[in-house]
Amino acid sequence: DYDEWAALGNPLWSWERVLPAFIRLESDLDFPDAPYHGSGGPMPVKRAMPPDLHPLSQAFVSACAQLGHPQMLDKNAPRATGCGPLPRNVVEGVRVNAALAYITPHRQRANLVIESEVTARRVLFDGSRATGVEVARAGNIEVFTGDEIVLSAGAVMSPHLLLISGLGPADDLRRVGVEPRVDLPGVGTRCRDHPQLFVGFESSTTLPTNDLSGVVEVALDATIDGAPVALMPYLASMADLVPGSGASPAELVIGMLLERAEGAAEISIVSPDPQTPPAIDYHSLEHGADRRRLDELIGLGSAIVDSQSMRELGVRRTSPAPGVDADEWLNANITTAIHLCSSAPMGPDADVMAVVDQQCRVRGVERLRVVDTSVLPTAPSRGPACTAVLIGERAAAFFD
Repeated sequence: DYDEWAALGNPLWSWERVLPAFIRLESDLDFPDAPYHGSGGPMPVKRAMPPDLHPLSQAFVSACAQLGHPQMLDKNAPRATGCGPLPRNVVEGVRVNAALAYITPHRQRANLVIESEVTARRVLFDGSRATGVEVARAGNIEVFTGDEIVLSAGAVMSPHLLLISGLGPADDLRRVGVEPRVDLPGVGTRCRDHPQLFVGFESSTTLPTNDLSGVVEVALDATIDGAPVALMPYLASMADLVPGSGASPAELVIGMLLERAEGAAEISIVSPDPQTPPAIDYHSLEHGADRRRLDELIGLGSAIVDSQSMRELGVRRTSPAPGVDADEWLNANITTAIHLCSSAPMGPDADVMAVVDQQCRVRGVERLRVVDTSVLPTAPSRGPACTAVLIGERAAAFFD
């Protein structure tokens, strides 16, 4: 992934350049001595290792082996593929997010101020230079100023702040009443995501309950028609994970992700009012290659659920039901893994769709950067949680 980003004109993001940042950010509790892992970083990494796996996880691993997918204990090893424990930043039941890892230990620093219940509304400028951010707090409008402004609001709200501030496709901005400051056609127009589906099943065997910090223990990483995919069994029902979803409390699922989709999503501004959220259109099934790969992915997920290892747990597939029309089921059940990225992608000067340069600086203005998954040129071929932390760790080196 990273060498591809470098080949697209971002040499500061080659694998060779980002590996030290990966090592700095993590404290791998299973493989601390591996040359591609860190042992003293703020982000802990831990896996549920055999033989401590949940029975459902064990059956999933066995099913993958029966289908020809090898076991892989370290998914971050070079050229790793196959089925094995999922690296998680969960320690003693707590998912250690970036705030816990990077902010909490430094809350008392004199040069750090944390403001809660504050909503960013737009970036403010003096000519072409970003000078501050207009915010709303308790019904009042305030202004925060700074020598440099950094947007880290995520792959939806960072591009929305750019658009509201007049940085984006000029014609689209004028259409909704925003005066363009810089015509940046790549803001929100070539987003990437991981389309997701769920195969559902029930078990006649009473399985151990699982606390929600360990919802996913193992995953299969494979390829379909050259595109990376991931499958992972959930150890809690959607009824437990999403109260009010209407899901059956008895039904468990295998999540199935297409991790390098050909189709692009779109984030667009619909109002000059900062409080009006943008529109998101995923276009998930509009590219023929994506639909074909997702059809095969459904078949792979169904084969795992229908395997002997799973049947020995009393598993019965509930969705897609045998005999159902695959295309109709796909149309009705496609969703997102909420892994949106590339909504303000980095790239060289020659790339007219690049919104930021490889140091995350927004083109056409001064002293404004975006530092989150918005800037990724393409989607990573794994879940982006670790990559999101990497972006901050790597970008920190770019500041004066």
